[in-house]
Amino acid sequence: GNAPTRYWPLDKVLVDRYLVTLPGRMETPTKLLVDVGLYDYESKLPYPATLDSNGSPPLGLLVLRALPSSPPAYKIAHPTDFYVDNLLQLAGYELAATSYRPGDTLSLGLYWRALSPIADDYQVFVHIINASGERVAGFDKTPLDGWWPTTLWEPGQLVNDEIDVPLPGDLPAGEYEVRVGLYRLSDLQRLPLTSDVGQVIDSAAILTKVTIQP
Repeated sequence: GNAPTRYWPLDKVLVDRYLVTLPGRMETPTKLLVDVGLYDYESKLPYPATLDSNGSPPLGLLVLRALPSSPPAYKIAHPTDFYVDNLLQLAGYELAATSYRPGDTLSLGLYWRALSPIADDYQVFVHIINASGERVAGFDKTPLDGWWPTTLWEPGQLVNDEIDVPLPGDLPAGEYEVRVGLYRLSDLQRLPLTSDVGQVIDSAAILTKVTIQP
């Protein structure tokens, strides 16, 4: 309160500091967008912000990372060893069920581990493949629904990501493969996966098979 805006001198930078306490029960890891602005004290209406080019500023002045106070002790039901060079590892997965009916939702939990800092944001895809090698269902997403992109991952940190894949209502009965992979958002190029014991087809890891009941 010692520097009301009506007394601000022209062309002088004022430094003000704020202490923001994060909620104790906040889910982590997650990114935090720091936004700054001004509003009218009487009406509580914000003043519009513009850039020098008269364009609208991007959401968030900067991005911060909120990490868990201690690493979660995950028990991975199905460990795997798929790698993208020395960049990251698909360390395992969890599958709620192995038998489904047409129209069900396949819920898959993936465990990723960064092996080194990641410079690009990658998208995760899950494909359901029939016996002819055709994709019959799938879902793409940014890890943790965009709130923990790969550029923010800590090397060595295990990330648990849940993906729900809707199955078509007219899906024929039979066995189907569950394939998982990554691609760059900038050029949609898939990242090459390797494994000493797991099977990789078309830069996608074959995790398991599921059965569709009639």
